[in-house]
Amino acid sequence: MTAPHISEQLIRENTRLLSPPLVPEICLHLAEESVPIWQKTEEELGEIGLPPPYWAFAWAGGQALARYVLDNAGLVSGKRVLDLGSGSGLSAIAAMKAGAASALAADVDLVALTAITLNAHSNAVKIELTDKDLLAAVPPACPSEPVLLGACPWVLSSHRS
Repeated sequence: MTAPHISEQLIRENTRLLSPPLVPEICLHLAEESVPIWQKTEEELGEIGLPPPYWAFAWAGGQALARYVLDNAGLVSGKRVLDLGSGSGLSAIAAMKAGAASALAADVDLVALTAITLNAHSNAVKIELTDKDLLAAVPPACPSEPVLLGACPWVLSSHRS
């Protein structure tokens, strides 16, 4: 398990607060270039078991979903939202800015959860976090409505019954 202070230091030293192109009203701690942070994570930090830094990028699917949520606030307004495979927290942040009652960002990467916390703070929103693998078992009922899934196309193909 990664200590929060190590995660926060890693994020602050290797990212800048930037606005993704499709959602300029949101700021995220993002890597400006993919190669340096990816190499650092794999070469130096791989020894302590950190996964690749998917959280350091605003993936196209996540940006498109966040833009859609912001432009169609009625989809999430007043609702509890689940952002599955949250990464940077972009979709959860967009949902909160669009008026969601709450947003739960789920990611199994503990560094991602630290990034989500920093990103939520930078956007003046509160996001709930979980590191539970919500795809490991079918829950009895989904407590959130809707479920946002912007950058995880693998989920649909790898978790079918």
